Amino acid sequence: MVNAAGIYPPTLLADFDETTYRRVFDVNVLGTLNVTAEAVPALRAAGGGTVVNFASIDAFAVSPGQLIYSASKAAVVCLTRSLADELGPDGIVVNAVAPGWVDTPGTRAGGRMAQAVQAVPLGRAAQPEEIADWVWKLCHGTYVTGETLVVSGGLTVR
Repeated sequence: MVNAAGIYPPTLLADFDETTYRRVFDVNVLGTLNVTAEAVPALRAAGGGTVVNFASIDAFAVSPGQLIYSASKAAVVCLTRSLADELGPDGIVVNAVAPGWVDTPGTRAGGRMAQAVQAVPLGRAAQPEEIADWVWKLCHGTYVTGETLVVSGGLTVR
């Protein structure tokens, strides 16, 4: 089961509001928790399974203007670890993937990607298929749990 929902409205301390905070955390964190809670009975009945949550590189290397988004994705990383500990005895592995810049119409529309990828050691954003490949691998792993795989082209090494 893959939890891929996420929203990322730009926020700074100077302009954030409680409504935006709650909306981002409701989708990014509570949504992940609710969907997982609904899936666990079926995973237990099947004798185990896999959960992959979408975190973000912003959980580790924050981006300007992503105050609330970064905090929500850091919460997803901790949620992943806690769920791995709780569900491991049931044969359920729980991991997360934390993409960096991904070349999509949505990221291009923000106008920051061209400059941002200059900091990526591989010199480009990931293609959606590259992220999907890693999610697929995490879905088929049976002895890795509680981990967050950063797929950023090396961005976090700088």
